Parts: sequence; C-alpha cells; structure tokens
Amino acid sequence: MTEKLDENLVELIKTFESSNLVWEKILENDQFECEKKIKEVEKQNQLIKFELENLKQQFKLESSEKAKIVFQDEKIKLDKVLKEKQDELNRLMINYKNRELELLTKIQQLENKAGIKKGDTEDAEILKRRFEFELKELHRNFAEEKKNINDKHKTAMLIWRIIAVTFIILSAIAILSLFKG
Repeated sequence: MTEKLDENLVELIKTFESSNLVWEKILENDQFECEKKIKEVEKQNQLIKFELENLKQQFKLESSEKAKIVFQDEKIKLDKVLKEKQDELNRLMINYKNRELELLTKIQQLENKAGIKKGDTEDAEILKRRFEFELKELHRNFAEEKKNINDKHKTAMLIWRIIAVTFIILSAIAILSLFKG
C-alpha cells in the first residue's frame, strides 16, 4: 500500500511538475505577447505625438498667416483712409491759399485805391478790415479742420493698434489652448 501511495505520489509530483512547466510556458508566451503589444502601443503613441506636433506647427503657421493677412487688410484700409484725409487736407490747403491770395489781392487793391478819395478811403478801410477778418477766420477754420483731420488720423491709428493687440492675444490663446488640449 505504501508502494502504491508512493507511486501515486510520484505520479502526482510528475503531473504537478509538468503542469507547472506548461503554466510557465503559457506565462512566458503571455509576457512576450504583452511586451510585443506594449512596444506596438509605444510606437503608435510616438506617431500620434509626431502628428500632434505637426498639427500644432501647422496651426501656428496658419494662425500667424491669418493674423498677418488681417493686419495687412486693416493696414490697407487705414492707409486708404489716411490717404483720403491727406488728400482732403491738401485740397483744404489749396483752397485756403487761393482764398488767402484773393483776400490779400483785394486788400492790396483797396490800399491802392485809398489814396484817391477820402470817402472811398473810408469804404476801402472798412472793406480792408472785413477782408482781414475773413482772412483770420479762414486761418482759424483751416487750423480747426487740420486739427480734426489729425484727430481722425490718431483715432484710426489707435483702432489699428487695438485690432493688432486683439489678434495677438487671440492667437496666443488659441496656441495655448492647443498645448493644454
């Protein structure tokens, strides 16, 4: 009976050892498969990171190009407005110079006539004063108009700067959201 038990025990030990070897082989195969899958996933992660970096770079370039285009469009618009205002200022200057020349000519004519008659001299003096007053008004109006045009120019430049800062901030926010997201 002990022999039988010993045989059974030996048989059981052999079975246990063989099943243990089978399990070790299965575990080795599973470990190999897991390591293989981990390497594949790491490769995929590297590819995804590379694609993400490419997308970030592309977005940076696109957003900076779009901002540059918008800035150029706004600058063109502002340059056009400034040119119109400059042309308007030049027209006013020409009108002012013509009117000034006309008034100075009338004053000169009145001064030349002043020596002819005393009655005419008084009328000429009144006209001279009136023309001098008109000339002063013309100078004042021109100065005001020039100031208004310069104020509009300053306002346009301020608006352009605000637009530029806004686009820079929006681009920065978009880029930061890409890095965080």
